[in-house]
Amino acid sequence: PGFIDTHVHNTQHLGRGLGDGCDMPTLLLERLYAYEAAMTPEDAYWAAKLCQLELIKAGTTCFLDPSSYYPEETARATGDTGMRGIISRTAFDVQNTRIGRLPRQSLFRETTSEALERAEQTVVEYANSFDGRVDAWFSIRIPVGCSDELCRGIKRLADKHGVGIVTHCCESQDQ
Repeated sequence: PGFIDTHVHNTQHLGRGLGDGCDMPTLLLERLYAYEAAMTPEDAYWAAKLCQLELIKAGTTCFLDPSSYYPEETARATGDTGMRGIISRTAFDVQNTRIGRLPRQSLFRETTSEALERAEQTVVEYANSFDGRVDAWFSIRIPVGCSDELCRGIKRLADKHGVGIVTHCCESQDQ
């Protein structure tokens, strides 16, 4: 038996320290999302692999990743490290949120139907993969970036596929 980390963004691992000393809107909108927008799939893979190697070193054998735009790379890293994990794909459809505007990069610019389609594709492709060690859920990464329509669509798809939903809820006073 090992520890289970119920909230670790694998692909943000190389961005540790970017939010030191800043508020949540600055952390998300100016630092972490800019970091994610600059990543390549290869960067995401190595970030996830390094994250998982540190988890293993600390005695963690399973994780829940509350989403990224690189679930494929996280799944592949999990297959390589031998860990167990649940991955999900980020779904946003509101670009001008109560905490500020999302970056202008196309990574963050999806319609509701595009976000739902890409999230469902992740679940279909990676549910019960890598000999059952990797599962895939749906994500409402931050509620302020998701319309009611997107939230209802994610719930409908999670029910359809019999999987869970992971989200951040009120992670700061700004939300």
